[in-house]
Amino acid sequence: MSREKILRAIKENKPAVSPLPDPPSFPPITEEVLPYFMEMVEKSGGRVHLLEAGEHWEDLARQHYPDSARVLCRIPDSTLGNTELDQIQRLTDLHGLDLAILPALVGVAENAAVWLTEKEMGQRVVPFIAEHLILLLDRKNIVGNMHEAYGRIEIDEPGFGLFIAGPSKTADIEQSLVIGAQGPRTWLVLIV
Repeated sequence: MSREKILRAIKENKPAVSPLPDPPSFPPITEEVLPYFMEMVEKSGGRVHLLEAGEHWEDLARQHYPDSARVLCRIPDSTLGNTELDQIQRLTDLHGLDLAILPALVGVAENAAVWLTEKEMGQRVVPFIAEHLILLLDRKNIVGNMHEAYGRIEIDEPGFGLFIAGPSKTADIEQSLVIGAQGPRTWLVLIV
């Protein structure tokens, strides 16, 4: 059969267009989402801190990671960063990045995942190449489940986004748990 015959047969045998079904509704988490999110961050191997009145996130970052020599901070008006993405010639120049501090847009209580876009990361590799990762999350942006999160995120504008949940872990190498195998060794969420 010729190429044209095959393409014509395909065009002639298209199924009728039918409307997409309505997405199912899932019951919201009935627990208070903030403590549930915090519990799930701890269970995933991360750490979490809810900032109280008078606490500043920069002080906490310094306390948790006092020995970080190379720090990339994507929080506006912060004085913590000493590595700028616009000065990086090649992404491999980010090798040896001790700490990345990024703003998170949405947190999900059911699995402690946080949503970031390329705008927050600056470069897609940043949350994975850094030895340690701090995410700043506004408490009003914590939702109960992934269905609520998908209702909040916008994927058209940034072009790339992802959910991150906890430090990198694998247990498939000789049946032993390895932390930081494919990403950060530690993960700290600061809730502001």
